[in-house]
Amino acid sequence: MARVKGKGQRTHCDYLIITNNKVYFIELKSTFKEGDLYQKISNQFKGSLCITDYIDSVLLNFYDKKKFFANIEKKFILFYKNSPINLKSSKELKSEKTNKNEQFKMIQVDNDQIVTINELE
Repeated sequence: MARVKGKGQRTHCDYLIITNNKVYFIELKSTFKEGDLYQKISNQFKGSLCITDYIDSVLLNFYDKKKFFANIEKKFILFYKNSPINLKSSKELKSEKTNKNEQFKMIQVDNDQIVTINELE
């Protein structure tokens, strides 16, 4: 069997925050290498979407429960410590194929900084 190079399918974001009406996909970065920022983060969000699709499938097929993640609003958030290279001033990047071209919001943070759920909107 030939070895096939992966396309990021084994990656996922760092955290999911689930509320009553939204799920926040959270990725944490401290440094970036020029050129791989977009693709790496996009793949991590895509990998996490695959996990939520799997959870929905288990709920439906084994527990006869309604899909949860398919029917909830999804937000993609990147927290970063250092200023990324050549990013749009709006602090948002278009994420290819990440939940029908949703954008991920970028929030710069410092050590011990508190971010409220309202700031994720």
